[in-house]
Amino acid sequence: MPCNLLFSFLMHAILTLSARHLQKVPCSLTSGPEPDYRLLEQYHHHEALTAFHADFHNNVQSNQDAVLAASFLLSFHACSVLDFKPTAVLPAEDSSLTFLRYIPSVLADRLDTAQNGRFQVLVEPRLFLPHVAPSMGPGAQFMNLLNNLPLESPALVHRETYVERIESLTLYLSTSTSKDLQPSVLEELLSCFLRWQSMCPSQYIELVGDLDGIALVILAHYYAAAAYLLSRNRGKWWWWHEKPGYMVGTIGDYLGRDWEHWMEWPRGMIQRVGNLSSR
Repeated sequence: MPCNLLFSFLMHAILTLSARHLQKVPCSLTSGPEPDYRLLEQYHHHEALTAFHADFHNNVQSNQDAVLAASFLLSFHACSVLDFKPTAVLPAEDSSLTFLRYIPSVLADRLDTAQNGRFQVLVEPRLFLPHVAPSMGPGAQFMNLLNNLPLESPALVHRETYVERIESLTLYLSTSTSKDLQPSVLEELLSCFLRWQSMCPSQYIELVGDLDGIALVILAHYYAAAAYLLSRNRGKWWWWHEKPGYMVGTIGDYLGRDWEHWMEWPRGMIQRVGNLSSR
């Protein structure tokens, strides 16, 4: 029996992303007004989350494939939705961080699944981008701004977290200057970008949730670099095309003019790649 029929949360996750896709891709098979798939999307998303959370802690190891598939589908959906909380102070809750962080938990005592399982390419990409102290480019610019903060700045309390995250992004940011990347390498790098989200430490996730300015700047750098790779990989990863530009723009607008120097590179990269959703 197919896996999606055995586990309701996986079936609803598939239907959630399908309903989202139907809203993004014009349908020429029906006459008359285009159907509104938003209600179906909302219904299946609610059902998927309800069943997923109920089942996640009960018997994860016996249904790893279903849990991993649902985790990725829900994270893909989160990547495609821009306004989870439109009434929030910053209407850009990055729910994909939450769903991708489930995956290391699922694999905690089953490394064979990461190395040999059917989701190996997504869970454990062949490329490995280690932490590197930035010496040039946007990472070095960020470190220069961080190092020039006044000694009494409250932000320095979290300096260790900021440095760890920007060093984890150094090689990701360097891809924005690479012009000879092959399609297969682009796919692998995008999988690495997903893995970066799944490995974000809880301290950083909390800072983003608290709308910490420097943590948001780091997230903007991440999305700007992702936007460049997506612009080079046209016609694929449709569910991620709108979010990078939206996140960078929303973060920049929220932080305001006082953060223009910090946001200079992310905003510039988004202007450079243009509107990905029109590709």
